[in-house]
Amino acid sequence: MIYRKAYFADCARHMGAVFPVVLAVGGLVFLSKLLGETVAGALPLYSLWQFLALTVVKYLPQLLNVSLFAGILLALERAFYRREMTAWYAAGIGLRHFTFPGAAFAAPLVCLVALFSCTVSPWSVRAADSLRARLLNDINPENVAPGEFAVVPGGGYTYFLRGDETDSGNIFIAGNAEDAHQIISARAARRGGEFIELSDGALYRLPLLPGGEKGAAETMYFERMEIHIPQGRPEKERRRGAKFGDLEWRSPPDRAEIAWRINQPLAALFFALLAPLLGASFAGGKHRHSFLMAVLLFIIHLNLMYFVRDKMADDALPVAAGVLIPPAAVFVIALFVRRAAAP
Repeated sequence: MIYRKAYFADCARHMGAVFPVVLAVGGLVFLSKLLGETVAGALPLYSLWQFLALTVVKYLPQLLNVSLFAGILLALERAFYRREMTAWYAAGIGLRHFTFPGAAFAAPLVCLVALFSCTVSPWSVRAADSLRARLLNDINPENVAPGEFAVVPGGGYTYFLRGDETDSGNIFIAGNAEDAHQIISARAARRGGEFIELSDGALYRLPLLPGGEKGAAETMYFERMEIHIPQGRPEKERRRGAKFGDLEWRSPPDRAEIAWRINQPLAALFFALLAPLLGASFAGGKHRHSFLMAVLLFIIHLNLMYFVRDKMADDALPVAAGVLIPPAAVFVIALFVRRAAAP
């Protein structure tokens, strides 16, 4: 029918306008977090864009869900604002007739969200963990270019070596431990593996006492000293990055992860079906808040999903309840919004 084609095209147009905005806002949030890690020395600056791309891929199901919901709501809002809905009402077409076209519009996106949630997003988690471990391995004494400062992520050491790949001179190493700050200066060094052998130098140490107080500075001169600068080690595989086939239903954390991944495409379908229910709040064209409403309800739904996932991981909540609680709570809120907006 005509109204279905018009509604379908309207949803596609509005979602196409919303998604770049959501992607840009999400990208800025992710970028600010990653910049904090680079400033703290946890990540090298040159890897920033790689981690940003992997983070966007990781959260793409959520970005698609909120874009879908906002796009459908904006299409309904426009129909009310332009008085098109009045014509559809006069033809005997109510908001309930928009439920099936909305679900049909969402169907390909539900499949896309399911694909990303079950396979692509976990892959991005694994890729980010692997990249992080490789960068830790790259920043070690064997791979430091002579004449350059290098930082071990995590704030272990900052060091400067000058010379060839094996023998170095003009050594400067700063290290922070829980109980002291220390600086090492040496005339020469020989590198090998995870160790640096220093010759003819001095160690300056400032002890840190309980309560944040500083002790008396210590100086020690040496002819030979060997220090260990560890290479990176891969972190234990996180369940967020596990392949779907490797998750075991008998394990509560794995079961929670399975429910989380299934909840993503179900959320896309739920938002598509929920939008017509909220359409009554746009009656009369007085309300122009569909995007903010979509974001607010999505944030509530997402936080509930995180909450029930943690509870399921602790085996404190059955899977059925974990799947039903977020949409049920948001549905109740939507009913309240619709009733409050009714004339």
